Amino acid sequence: MSEGSSPAPELVSVGSKPFEAFGALGDLELEFEKAEVEVLKYQIKTTTPLYERRNPLTSQIPGFWPTVLEATPDFDQHVTPKDVPAFATITSVNIIRPNPEEPRDFIIEIGFDKEKNQWFEDEVLRKQFWWRNVEGVWSGLVSEPVEVRWKSNKDLSDGETRRVYEEWKAKKDEKEGKGKGKGKGKGKATATNKGKGKETKSEEKKKLSLEERLKGGQPSFFTWFAWVGKGTEYGVDGKLEDEEEDEDEDEDEEGHDLFNHGDDLASTIADDIYPNAIKYFLETVTDDGAMDSDMSVSDLDSEEGDEEDGEEDEEDSEDDGIGSSRAKRPDATVESEDDDEDEGNKRRKRVKK
Repeated sequence: MSEGSSPAPELVSVGSKPFEAFGALGDLELEFEKAEVEVLKYQIKTTTPLYERRNPLTSQIPGFWPTVLEATPDFDQHVTPKDVPAFATITSVNIIRPNPEEPRDFIIEIGFDKEKNQWFEDEVLRKQFWWRNVEGVWSGLVSEPVEVRWKSNKDLSDGETRRVYEEWKAKKDEKEGKGKGKGKGKGKATATNKGKGKETKSEEKKKLSLEERLKGGQPSFFTWFAWVGKGTEYGVDGKLEDEEEDEDEDEDEEGHDLFNHGDDLASTIADDIYPNAIKYFLETVTDDGAMDSDMSVSDLDSEEGDEEDGEEDEEDSEDDGIGSSRAKRPDATVESEDDDEDEGNKRRKRVKK
């Protein structure tokens, strides 16, 4: 070690106390989580009546929600150019918290203008999310595919939302059938052996279809309604069924979601866009007003600059004898009748005038 250098840190042996501290910190984190949930319950209880009063007011303002969504940071990355006309018809966004005991469960409702909506049979699209916690393994939001009823030749997802919903529904019906006395083990064996090759081909086709679509650009925003995440095996009540035997299936199917990070987008809508809608709208309106004002001043400055430049150009033209501006400008008329007056006197007289 060279002179003046810092001594090497002394190695500290880890005894029982640090491990006890780590354990206590883990327990404390659980307490923090419980406290945050209680705060959220209180917040929902106090703000829900306010949102119920706000919702009809925002729906009366033309373009309110399209403006809010456009103003939300990074939200535009989820919207493709072909989605834009449909987004322009959004008239309402609503968040419902249906479970008082678990405030992290919520429903997102997006409503569309009845007359201008050319894409959906339903005026409102609803997607529900449940908060699930597998202790020590994973916690987060899960969902189920939504049956989006597209109008004829107006499917922005190119048939993907329907495909995902129908496959999920068939699997769900099969599970419910097993629960009605068919014999759980026997039913599973039959389902697995019946068409293993077909399922493999189907999975390969599904994966290939996703890869081909992504090569052509990002999927439509509305494929988000087919997002399930780790919730493929969750029933209508949001409870995980056959957790042990379906664990591998969950891992396999999780990678086939049409919409990446659908839980993050759901949280953004519920926890950011919805509560801060007025702020985003007013910021956009204010920014546009400031922009128009700046443009007006800039235009005036530009016009004045153009006039000054024009006068300078005309004077230069007179000096160089180019163009006919001298005949058009009264202030450029030469009063001297002396044909022998030199050019310097002429310039001085024009300057005086």
